Amino acid sequence: RLDGLAYKIVPVKSSKAFDYVEPDILYDKLMNTFQYRNLANEDVYYEETTRRMVSNYKNIFMRLAAEYAASPNVSSEIPTADGSTERIQNKDLAVRVLDKAEAILPNERYEIDYRLLSGIISLYANLDENSKARALLPELQEKANQYDLAGNPRPKFVLAQAYKEVGAYEQAEALYQELYTRFQEPMLKQELNQIRRT
Repeated sequence: RLDGLAYKIVPVKSSKAFDYVEPDILYDKLMNTFQYRNLANEDVYYEETTRRMVSNYKNIFMRLAAEYAASPNVSSEIPTADGSTERIQNKDLAVRVLDKAEAILPNERYEIDYRLLSGIISLYANLDENSKARALLPELQEKANQYDLAGNPRPKFVLAQAYKEVGAYEQAEALYQELYTRFQEPMLKQELNQIRRT
């Protein structure tokens, strides 16, 4: 079971294996227990290895947000910093977790992989936080453009998917068309047809 920065062996059978979390435990650790001193402070220097290690935190926040987002209309009772509990809709909890990750681990300070970034965009979009999702698109576009289309088309495909999820259908169609023209994959043609029916 993922308990913050470590996995704990527990006597619980789960089909999720390493993805298994208890949301209330992980929420308490990430939101109330752990202290993220000076991570967003630009006056504190972190060398490259430390910055990469710290970037793993964002993946854990995203894992928790995805757990809540999987059942957005359900409410959960979560622990608060003062030891009491409160009941909040899972959709709001997911947004709260993503927002905290963005606040303490700004992308401009800590390198983030394009796949993780696209996952955050997808979560925000699916949680009806389209403005937050769209605000991350320029960064994803910049990362996707660092890859040669012939050598690795995956980043451009991920970008097209992100455009589609936030409702930027013209950009998505243009990118799917570019990919289909180059690779002639039937799946890309299906994406194009779907976009054009939207």
